[in-house]
Amino acid sequence: MEDLKAPEEEKKETEEKVNNETNEERDEKEKLLQEIAQLKEEKAALEDALKRLKADFDNFRRNKEREMAEFRELASSGVICDILRVLDNLERAIASAVKVTDVKDLATGVEMIYKDMRSILEAHGVKEISALNCPFDPLYHEAVMQVEDPEKENIVVQELKKGYTMKGRLLRPAQVVVSKKVEKKEEKEESSEAEVA
Repeated sequence: MEDLKAPEEEKKETEEKVNNETNEERDEKEKLLQEIAQLKEEKAALEDALKRLKADFDNFRRNKEREMAEFRELASSGVICDILRVLDNLERAIASAVKVTDVKDLATGVEMIYKDMRSILEAHGVKEISALNCPFDPLYHEAVMQVEDPEKENIVVQELKKGYTMKGRLLRPAQVVVSKKVEKKEEKEESSEAEVA
């Protein structure tokens, strides 16, 4: 009988081991499921936070764009008010031009308006580009044509339209005529003879 009991005890022990392993696996599985549920909650919370952050950033960007547009409008309104002063002076000059008999007085008035306009531009950081008799600079000069010159090369010899910068940035390049050095006839003949030899 003892022999029969031993296999039964072995079977019972094996069943207990299997049950213990099953319980451990079940506990492990529950633990993993809890971790997965917790991770899903964290993921949902992070996604929600990200959506809120994106919405906040979009609102911030829109507000900044609106503020910049308002700032530009306000900044340009100051310039416009200054220019309106010049327009008023021009209107008075035109009205008085009909009555003026001496053109010299009209010219003096127009010159005063010109100086007023230049002072307004300077007050807003606008400066004239120096071009005449300066070396040609493609960053600030726009060459409209070239003229031959026996002595100068690549020098601005005539300014057709003034150029301007504003606070160091180019507003409009100066339209200029640039010199192109001409070889003298003797130099041409010497270079031709050297090529033949």
